[in-house]
Amino acid sequence: MLDLAGFPISNAAHSSDVGRWHIVGARRRQSLAEHSFNVPMFATYLVAAVHPEISESDQLLMLYGGMWHDQAENKSGDIPTPAKRYVEKFFPKGQSPFDVLDAAMCPPYARLKTKLDGTYLEVILKLADIMDAAHFISTAGNGNEATRICEERCRAFASYVDIGKAKWPELNWSGAHTVLHDLLHGEPESLSFDELLSH
Repeated sequence: MLDLAGFPISNAAHSSDVGRWHIVGARRRQSLAEHSFNVPMFATYLVAAVHPEISESDQLLMLYGGMWHDQAENKSGDIPTPAKRYVEKFFPKGQSPFDVLDAAMCPPYARLKTKLDGTYLEVILKLADIMDAAHFISTAGNGNEATRICEERCRAFASYVDIGKAKWPELNWSGAHTVLHDLLHGEPESLSFDELLSH
């Protein structure tokens, strides 16, 4: 069972009010709630392609990890990734002040992270996180900046797939590329009202 101590339900309920992508031109804003739904959903598709024999305990850990990975933003707001990466350059690897802040602001995820670190699920969740960014910016972003960000996110995705291949070669990491392609280029299915009305 997930230990929720240190993060009140009133914060979790605030997820739909926390906006993301505030330094990027977009036709709409993505909420933290939307992102926190998409990441575990996309991770489910990824793991079905990469490791369909996932255990139920790993599947639950993956879903919790995806739901909780950015909940610290309920308290801090969305800190743009470029700002995080810039600050991280001044600290030894793994000692970013943002990691310390995230752990302090969202203890449930800090506890989950210790179980995810160094596992293939950590890579799956990072891929799902990148997929959500690529999908959002490709569908809601404006102009050349959106194209540039989507291309960068796709390169980052490929880099993480390579990490997965190197560490867990027995898994089908090439399947992750298919999932990303389907997300970015597939068309959602829906009921055809014309067909329904013709009967």
